[in-house]
Amino acid sequence: AGMKRGRGSWQIEFNYKVMPFLVGLTSQFTTYSLYDCGQLNSVRVIRLYESLCQFRSTGVWITTHDWLCERFMLPASQKNNIAEMKRTFLE
Repeated sequence: AGMKRGRGSWQIEFNYKVMPFLVGLTSQFTTYSLYDCGQLNSVRVIRLYESLCQFRSTGVWITTHDWLCERFMLPASQKNNIAEMKRTFLE
């Protein structure tokens, strides 16, 4: 993989073992704006943005506190204190 000089394009090579998963991929994938994602400064927030983009068409996303803690590997301080999680992760 690498950038081609002066062309603004990238070439990516995939291992042959993942090709069956990529060939014919026309549905059940998530798209999002790389520009918007590039403006985010936290890995957890980027992953949250990716999760939210999956539900863009419905506009509804319902989850649980436990799922958020597990999915985003939140520290114990945020697992045990929802106010702390909101202050440091969701806001």
